[in-house]
Amino acid sequence: MIKDMIELILSFMEKYEKGKAQLFNNHIEPLKNQIYEIHSDYLNSFIEVKKSLEKKEIPISEMLHFLEQRRHDLAGQRDLSQTIAIELKKANKSIVPTHAWEAFENFNNSILNYFVSANAVARASWYSDFIHFMKVYQMMGDIDFFETNVFGNDPRTDTIEHVTLIIEKRLPAALNEINKNYAALRSALL
Repeated sequence: MIKDMIELILSFMEKYEKGKAQLFNNHIEPLKNQIYEIHSDYLNSFIEVKKSLEKKEIPISEMLHFLEQRRHDLAGQRDLSQTIAIELKKANKSIVPTHAWEAFENFNNSILNYFVSANAVARASWYSDFIHFMKVYQMMGDIDFFETNVFGNDPRTDTIEHVTLIIEKRLPAALNEINKNYAALRSALL
């Protein structure tokens, strides 16, 4: 009888541990990997835009076309990542050990926040926010806008500084938050 109870407890613990590992391996790890691919796409796109602005060879309309095309490239993965994070947030607390629930929620929130970090007020994505930013500039005149100081400053330099801020600070900070919460969740589940 005692032997049966011990075997039952051990069996339960084994299934519980296996369940945590399955959650991590089937949902958390693939989600993190998708975010890394999306992050790489964002960085590469903004680096291309920065190079184009610095070379002064490509009109705004071509840069916008490039970004709008890139926005579509991984749109499915971005949407899926957000949807998975939303659905995981709705999940029953019983799928995650009590001590890991906060890390689980923080990880999902950091993923959702990653996609709106570009403009926290408007909740726009990285591409949407920058495309809007560039379209405002384009309305000022596609060819000579960067040569004219409409606002009393150098618009090309301002735009390069904006892109540099995205590349060097804002995107890395958003990914860092995901990494921090991923590490905490990994530690709690494995």
